[in-house]
Amino acid sequence: MNICCLGFLGPLQTQELQNRSSYSNGVIEEFQILASDKEIKHGSYVKYFSLAGKMAILENGYFRNNKKHGMWEYYNQTYDDTRATLNGLVVPTYTIDDSRSNKLISKGNYQQGKRHGIWFYYYLDSIPSVLVRSDARAEGASSGQTFEILQPELQAYLIGQFQKDKRIGTWVSFSADGEVLQTYDYSNHKLIKDSIAYPELIHLATHHKPLFLGGESIFKFLFSQLDSWKFTELLYPKEDSIVLTLVFLIDTLGHCSHWEINHPKYEKRLQKCLDEFISIYPDYWIPAVENGQKIQSKLSVDWIIYSKKYARKKMLAWRIQFQ
Repeated sequence: MNICCLGFLGPLQTQELQNRSSYSNGVIEEFQILASDKEIKHGSYVKYFSLAGKMAILENGYFRNNKKHGMWEYYNQTYDDTRATLNGLVVPTYTIDDSRSNKLISKGNYQQGKRHGIWFYYYLDSIPSVLVRSDARAEGASSGQTFEILQPELQAYLIGQFQKDKRIGTWVSFSADGEVLQTYDYSNHKLIKDSIAYPELIHLATHHKPLFLGGESIFKFLFSQLDSWKFTELLYPKEDSIVLTLVFLIDTLGHCSHWEINHPKYEKRLQKCLDEFISIYPDYWIPAVENGQKIQSKLSVDWIIYSKKYARKKMLAWRIQFQ
């Protein structure tokens, strides 16, 4: 699969454009603006990180009158595990990891700044990608660079459709092997399949517990990708293991804006992690259904954290399971 990331390869429309770039802490943005209004992005856009002669694409797409429009692609962001802290808080620092950088994690279309059309979300462990860079001016373009990501095979974990930022139609999630894990119909608000929560299909249209879009395995995958769960203070318990029960409040529209935890000692230490999770995935939640009606509900998740000794023995620091 070839994914082209183009910087300054021509205007989106026949308006006079100017090229601009910005730089901050190694992150470079190259974009186009209207010559008549320098505050309006209009045309191609690319954002990437550069370090020691290497580059990692972060995102690319197009703007139309300062709003995202057309196809956009987002790539995995990698951080330095030995990054600095300030007043006990993590200070994220980008880095380039040959095995994790330049990995396409999602792509889809925008229409006037809103997601519109089919969107794809990908596992990181697809076939490794290669970043190819060339000078666009040598090929006759106005200015800037040409970036091409060569990633021949991708495995989606979630595919579905948006209409003006609202999920519609059937959304399907997949395992890393391509097996269908969950199918949910947003237009009719019906759970069609969840192979983990409900191995046998029984009365899913009229009764089911609260769920996460994509199911338990996708929750685990996305949770593991959070950078903020790596704390400056070690989270390992003194005992062999500890079970933290996380509770997510889900409204009838499938949004989560509040979480709770059963262990006060860990609440402050986990606040950034859990706040980040529900802010990144506010609409990934499926409310419970009783007698065919959606109800406000709570999704309870057990987070089992092992001691250092057991973590080394099991080769696993923690695991998650839905109640």
